[in-house]
Amino acid sequence: MIETVKFGFELYEKFSKNREIQRVLKDNLYRELKFNLAILNEIEKCKNKINFIRLILLFKTEFYRTIRNSFIDIRKIIDEQEININETVIKNKNFLKWFKNIKTNVKLIEKIYFRIDVLKSLAKVEITKRKDSYQYLKTLMLVLKKEIENE
Repeated sequence: MIETVKFGFELYEKFSKNREIQRVLKDNLYRELKFNLAILNEIEKCKNKINFIRLILLFKTEFYRTIRNSFIDIRKIIDEQEININETVIKNKNFLKWFKNIKTNVKLIEKIYFRIDVLKSLAKVEITKRKDSYQYLKTLMLVLKKEIENE
């Protein structure tokens, strides 16, 4: 445990000083996000529960897990910025209400990975959520993708 904390602290110092490392990690986030969006597109088309569960288990979370396990503050990689959400971006009124609690890109990332972890955990015991849960996750991801592309 002490070695992990020490490793995390060393990485933290490197990230705070090296913009190239930050860019590479942000690129990893972007690639993982695009992969997970592709999985969500397949989930939308899926009719078979077994394949549905298999698809959910394919979600990637390496980026966030690496950051979290290294005790690195995600704000060292992603500059925390306010996100602007409006009706033109999010058409679903319920989703728009839920988005009111997500003020920054960092909170958005945390929300996405929390939801992925929940969905994967449920899938491991063969429980699936309603389709709108996946549509909400897709909306979260599309907003983040747009935020990253606009930086």
